[in-house]
Amino acid sequence: MVRDMWRLLTGILVLAAGTPGFASPASLGSAFSDTYTAFAPLYTLYSAYAGYLLQGTEVPVPPGLEETCDHLAVDLGALQMAFIVQTDARRVEEVTSLAHLRENALSFCGQYREAVQSISAMQSADLAFLADLAAGGFFAEIQALNAALQDVFAGTLGALEPGFPHWSFSAAFATRTLLLQEVIERIDLGLREILHGGEGPSAPIDLPSEILEAVQALASLSGRILSAEEEAQARGAALQIYAFLME
Repeated sequence: MVRDMWRLLTGILVLAAGTPGFASPASLGSAFSDTYTAFAPLYTLYSAYAGYLLQGTEVPVPPGLEETCDHLAVDLGALQMAFIVQTDARRVEEVTSLAHLRENALSFCGQYREAVQSISAMQSADLAFLADLAAGGFFAEIQALNAALQDVFAGTLGALEPGFPHWSFSAAFATRTLLLQEVIERIDLGLREILHGGEGPSAPIDLPSEILEAVQALASLSGRILSAEEEAQARGAALQIYAFLME
């Protein structure tokens, strides 16, 4: 369900090392993961409908769509609080943008909650119903929310110091996203790039040996379908890395 989001963000995570700015980057990465996971069913629906318009593909109803608005309200609030409490007070731009994003998300959910619930109750999407929603701006607003969230995400990365702050944000985001999945069927190849800092065979900073082993184990499982045993290994390695980052 979060695969489209994962691919969308991998490039930003790998390329965005930049200038000084934020404290507690792992906590912020974790909060962003919760928010993106909450938003994923809406984005998946948007992507599926775009695929239908462009290629005539089916529009499946994403799992978890019915609860998206409730989860998004909670997780955007937690993300906003993480910024207020944990970031450099000089980073007013991201805090302000996030406040606007939260207001827009609450407005969207207030306007379209019943429509979202109706779609979630369908066994297969009613294309005429979706077309009516599209004409009213439903999908345009989802895209606008996604663009705003990406802007805050990219701005956060752009303000991180290179080295451990940048890597810990990215690794916390990636491992938390994996742990939030009910089933890890496949790990995107981009995870290996994130854990390796974009290039090279290992993390770009010094880590305890047991954490470095977990990083290498998780990176080695990316880019392919996992067996049940490999899924357990991936989840264990992700949990070990995430717990270390959140200490």
